[in-house]
Amino acid sequence: MSESVVVSLNEREEFSLKNWHLFLFITFLYLIITLLNDRFIMTKEVYGLLLSDKIESNRIDDYYEMLKRFSLYTYLALPLLIWIKITFIALLLQTPLMLKSIEVSFKETFRIAAFANLSYILLGFIKLIILFVTPRSNYTNDLINSTPGSITNLISKESYSPVAYNFLSNINIYEILWILIIFYGVANLKKLNKSDSFILAFSIWLGLTLFQFGLVLYFNKA
Repeated sequence: MSESVVVSLNEREEFSLKNWHLFLFITFLYLIITLLNDRFIMTKEVYGLLLSDKIESNRIDDYYEMLKRFSLYTYLALPLLIWIKITFIALLLQTPLMLKSIEVSFKETFRIAAFANLSYILLGFIKLIILFVTPRSNYTNDLINSTPGSITNLISKESYSPVAYNFLSNINIYEILWILIIFYGVANLKKLNKSDSFILAFSIWLGLTLFQFGLVLYFNKA
């Protein structure tokens, strides 16, 4: 192998996307979404509009200032929360593979789980765009909490309980994209065939969705 080819391969390996690069990039995007939402969407004016029928006007300013102080801790905790989330999904991916005696490194499953966050980052930016172009006078709790591209946009909210409506909101194009990213990542490991890779990706999504549904149901009854 010629010296020029060796140098080229070494440079390619040196500048390849590493997991910590990916983690920092994803964390940066989440921070941007959070910052834009706090700075330009959830302003004092919007809180006043949304809470006018729930809190006395003279208390809205105090509530807003309290949230602003609390948001500082949110920014500080966000990298840790993202790391925990990615690690949890990576372990969920790795466990069934280990039970089938399939050797996959944590580095590989962490990378797949990290890439899957791009679907939720896309959702975050799309929600920001929708809220940016919507006059603030038209802001409602339903609009702010809605999920663009969800099946709930095609049904009447009044026909379902809040818990059922919350569950149905998880059926959207971003969750489908998440499943596809996990599926592609697992299939690309070449440890499982495509059908088993899809079953694994879908099973993890379904398990997480049902777990979330159970938590919402529990806290609604508590």
